[in-house]
Amino acid sequence: MALAAPRLLPRQRDLWGPLTMLTALACAAQLPPIVDARPIAPRASALKKVAVAPLIPGPSLEGLGGTPTPDETASSVAGFLAEALVARGIPVVTPGEFAGLGADDARADPAAAAKLASDRFGATGVLLGTLQRYRDVEGGRRSTSSPASVAFEVTLYAAPSGKKLWAARFNETQHPLSDRPLDASRYPGGGTRWLTAAELARWGADAAAESLAAGS
Repeated sequence: MALAAPRLLPRQRDLWGPLTMLTALACAAQLPPIVDARPIAPRASALKKVAVAPLIPGPSLEGLGGTPTPDETASSVAGFLAEALVARGIPVVTPGEFAGLGADDARADPAAAAKLASDRFGATGVLLGTLQRYRDVEGGRRSTSSPASVAFEVTLYAAPSGKKLWAARFNETQHPLSDRPLDASRYPGGGTRWLTAAELARWGADAAAESLAAGS
């Protein structure tokens, strides 16, 4: 037989709603943003069509070895960013299309990349960045000796001018639900399982795209 919910006195009912809201706000206030975003200049016009270049793999990825290669891994994370932008209604030039120009050097030169994106694709913005860390989970979904850890930085430039408009950094090593329950509950799966590096990177890419599209 189910237990009946306790009956609240009128005074208690009046207080319950505000207390619940205050508790929720207090919890939310304790949570840091998923990405550290930094608006630099108005960017609405740059979002009409964004060229997403493959990310540049950082030195820490050189030890990955095997398959996929560091370049392939960095490109896959850029792909997550492109997919997240498309999901928010922003037209993109995919990392594969940008790489098809054979313009790897342009990734490290915002002015050249912005001009290239505008001239070849009619893009109004170009997203460049670096994949600084990509360490996959060791172990299974329920237990691990080393959790997934991902860090990347991305910057939006206007095209064709190359003016810097927005930047963001994602830096996350998965925490167990028992250590930081409020924070860990935001992970895909609600923090009930260990994520792969790809899942963690996709989560960060989605948060970065949300920040970029929302103007935060």
